[in-house]
Amino acid sequence: MLKKNIFKVLIGVGLILSVLSCGSTNNDQGVSFTFLGYFSEVPDDPSGAVPAGVVGLSAPLSTATGESSASFGGAIVTVAGVQNNLSGQFIRVDRIFMSYNIPGASAQPPDTSAALSILLGPASSSTSSGGDTGTGTEGGGSSGASGSSLPDSFANGSLSNINYAQFMVVPPEIIAWLNFNRAKLPEPPFTMTVTAYLSGVTSAGDRMDTNSVPLFIQFVPDNVIEPTEGSDSSSSSSTSG
Repeated sequence: MLKKNIFKVLIGVGLILSVLSCGSTNNDQGVSFTFLGYFSEVPDDPSGAVPAGVVGLSAPLSTATGESSASFGGAIVTVAGVQNNLSGQFIRVDRIFMSYNIPGASAQPPDTSAALSILLGPASSSTSSGGDTGTGTEGGGSSGASGSSLPDSFANGSLSNINYAQFMVVPPEIIAWLNFNRAKLPEPPFTMTVTAYLSGVTSAGDRMDTNSVPLFIQFVPDNVIEPTEGSDSSSSSSTSG
């Protein structure tokens, strides 16, 4: 009798877990929803040529003493590329999550996240011609539209299933944390690894997360330019003349 009761309890727990799992979908290693990586720019046509990839950036630790091409407004920015491999659903990306690690530091920056708006059409002929997409999902415009309840504007491949967006990979709050905690960090130059993933909701209402992709940020010594003695003497001589 005891064994039968335990068996019934286990069945009940299994049914509850199966119900709770509705509304979320496992996206193992980004098979259905892929974070492609980081890129140099946002292309005019997301379904066209892929922009140059980025695996690392370099910037001064204090952006107040000089900005690099990677820093903007007290933050470090880059471009994220993301792809939808689902043939019958679009995905609305709404957030990106970032964690930080500095080898050799006695304290680590806090994790952060930011709102990010990207709309991805279903996998279609806009990016593939019926073959394998390379992510375990078959593409093809006609197969993407068949069996789909999406409007024609989504199902006919007019909306690319690949898109890009610029975001702050190191926001001003993390830059401020780094400068406030300099005593706990290695002497520059040092490298900080940013690991990020994106989250979005499919047209079926399922929440999905992408695979995680690292980005390496090298912090170099601040660009402090001090006047030299030669410049002072030359300016004084020109004034006396």
